[in-house]
Amino acid sequence: MFKIVGTTVSYEQLKDGIHAGSGKGTIDGQNLQYTYVDDRTHDTGACTGLLSNDGTKIDGTCGNNSGRWGFKVTR
Repeated sequence: MFKIVGTTVSYEQLKDGIHAGSGKGTIDGQNLQYTYVDDRTHDTGACTGLLSNDGTKIDGTCGNNSGRWGFKVTR
């Protein structure tokens, strides 16, 4: 679940209804930047994304010591 308040963004990741990770960062215009932690693996990383003009989609990439990958969020 993503939550946006002003320019601050946060999210909570659930797996089978149990807290599995989280992230927090900022939105500046259409640009999203945040860091995350995976509670199961203790993995951490950073992500950037671009918010669509109508605010319904985010396309971005994340990365950590293991590599980079893309993500999409649609509401």
